[in-house]
Amino acid sequence: MKKIILLASAVLCMAYFSACSSDEPGESNPRHDIELDASSRGAANELNAFYVKFTHNAIDYVDSSKDFNSKNVVTSPLSISMVLSMLANGVSGDLQQEIIDYLGVNNLEGVNSLASTLLASLPNVDKGTTLTLANAVWVNSNYSVKSDYVSLINGNYDGAVSYFNQNNISKLVSDVNSWCAKNTNNLITDYFNVTDNNPLYAIILNALYFKAKWATDGFFTEKTSLEKFYGMSSTKSIKYMESDSKSLAYQAGDGFEYVRLPFGNGAFNLCIVLPNEDIDITEMSSRLTPEVFAAMEASEEKYRMKVKMPKFKFAQKLNLNSIMKACGLEHLENAVELSMFEDKILCPVNLMQATTIEVNEKGAEAASVSSATMGDIAPEPPSTLVIDRPFLFFITECSTGTCLISGRLADV
Repeated sequence: MKKIILLASAVLCMAYFSACSSDEPGESNPRHDIELDASSRGAANELNAFYVKFTHNAIDYVDSSKDFNSKNVVTSPLSISMVLSMLANGVSGDLQQEIIDYLGVNNLEGVNSLASTLLASLPNVDKGTTLTLANAVWVNSNYSVKSDYVSLINGNYDGAVSYFNQNNISKLVSDVNSWCAKNTNNLITDYFNVTDNNPLYAIILNALYFKAKWATDGFFTEKTSLEKFYGMSSTKSIKYMESDSKSLAYQAGDGFEYVRLPFGNGAFNLCIVLPNEDIDITEMSSRLTPEVFAAMEASEEKYRMKVKMPKFKFAQKLNLNSIMKACGLEHLENAVELSMFEDKILCPVNLMQATTIEVNEKGAEAASVSSATMGDIAPEPPSTLVIDRPFLFFITECSTGTCLISGRLADV
């Protein structure tokens, strides 16, 4: 097969490639596929398109904004889908329907059921991989939350509802940041910051932490060497990892090449999508549709091949309101009715996400925190596949198609 040059445009958390072929798991750590009922399976299938869409929306936002020095992108589709789902259950009217439409689901019942299953099952599909998911809601102690909303957060989202004192916001900031650090293995420690001057009603949080080693015969430190990477802004000599020749799921067509690199027992994978050399990196959002993803995944075949790719590590914080408003959530910053409270409360909602990722010879480590803050808060198969130009990447779980992290590596 011909040599392929891949410009890195990182998307690490995409749960789209749900029909993973059966990789050899090893007897001591077998892969445990997640069983879903009809309602949860329907929601999982519907969310596949959201994972792709949200990844592209984040990329388009970074490309169009002058606020970012780097065009690298890293997000967690799973984390923000959890927050949006919890938020949708706690608001009413136009915003609730806008969230349902953006997620691409028919109703919240299936999403709530899926959340319960994923929280219980995702951490157990690979005993050699560390995956933790945590949800929490902090509420202003001057207001009462409806008991059915508390039950939903406790039951379906395995989250605690805690109360804070509006007159001691500094303690809330400390508590939330301690929670973020605890649930991301200290990778995200300074996430939340508000002032005493802003009335705050509630904050909904999700934290995700992922650490996995490559499957047997991954990348070897002794093979790491300097190679050129042809980035969006410059060409640099950087460290490339190289694997031995092995059987990998690969497919080429519709302007892209796709390869799936398994972690651990094969339950989680790093999926890389490399555009052909004649496709500009900025064209990928329009060309790489969910249908193209599905076609590549469905037709993947095993080839014996090597992979050479860059080591990379970066972090990013995104104001998601800017993304969401462009995608149909027009009422986020209006007077949203918070139906989660006993009393009628109207206020805007601010969505944020911070994500970090590192990929090296050992494997991958990533973390993300997403939040919805309710109050007047200011927004914030070649024989060797050489990945030396911007590419998309996705960390996924096979049996449900859940996307943990996604992004684009544009420069290194």
